[in-house]
Amino acid sequence: MNSYMLMSPGNTIQPKPFVPNFVSGILFMNKADHTTYFGIPNSPTNNLELTHGIHMIPLTPISPFIRLQSFVTAEWQAKLATIVGQVNSGWRGILMANLAISDPQAAWNFFTTGFQSSWLDDGASLTWYLAFTAGLLAGGNPATSPATVTAAAVRDGQHVL
Repeated sequence: MNSYMLMSPGNTIQPKPFVPNFVSGILFMNKADHTTYFGIPNSPTNNLELTHGIHMIPLTPISPFIRLQSFVTAEWQAKLATIVGQVNSGWRGILMANLAISDPQAAWNFFTTGFQSSWLDDGASLTWYLAFTAGLLAGGNPATSPATVTAAAVRDGQHVL
């Protein structure tokens, strides 16, 4: 995932000019295209919320292990921060829930202050976004947690879940 589909700065797998896109968009066989098969013609955001957002879903507790905090920060600053205010669909909720991985306080503020139900994707709920964000606010991000829990530690009773 983090070599072919999600491209952090410094990625050496994808062609150097393609890496600043952060996500592959369409990737199969010999084709990599920073776009989607769906979208809005003449979109004011050039459908970036779709191209990037499709790589964010489904948003689950494992998401911070795949979409690392440093990746989310870099992608947000380079591609998403300037367009998120123009997105008035469920993709906005997806983008902001993903932001919780690197900035849970900003995501929490978004979901608790002036939130509009039109910003919910059909497959999401405000309750899930709040629970996901609250877990990250409480230190649940594996990239910033003080200790890594291994399967052996859980098996041996060294960690209480």
